[in-house]
Amino acid sequence: MDEIHPLTKRTRSGMEILFLRMCKRAELPQPEVNVTLYPGGRRTMPDFLWRDAGLIVEADSRRFHDTDSAFQSDREREQRLQLAGWRVSRCTWEQIEREPRRLAETIRGLLTQPKQSPMGRNVDSGSTFRPIGS
Repeated sequence: MDEIHPLTKRTRSGMEILFLRMCKRAELPQPEVNVTLYPGGRRTMPDFLWRDAGLIVEADSRRFHDTDSAFQSDREREQRLQLAGWRVSRCTWEQIEREPRRLAETIRGLLTQPKQSPMGRNVDSGSTFRPIGS
């Protein structure tokens, strides 16, 4: 599995390994995997992070994200990340398994979009805006 990504040992599920394989097949830039960030002063480990693009992708399975408490927790976490300047996108097991090309193109599109400041303006290269944890 280490040929997929040097940080595969950081994956926490088979779904995350499948996502990394999809990224490799689609020739997407490899994300950081389960790194620690502190948005709003609270520790969180997003599944996949493209730091330069300000993008986080969370791979949500029904097994771990289909309870009332997980639903609530996921929304609060996503809001903290967004307030810190990160763009957050979610994907499902079904998308990774059944629609990998479409999902890869969606991620490619998100990676090529210019970063947005919290006020919705493009962040230029001279900006001092930096997401927390970068």
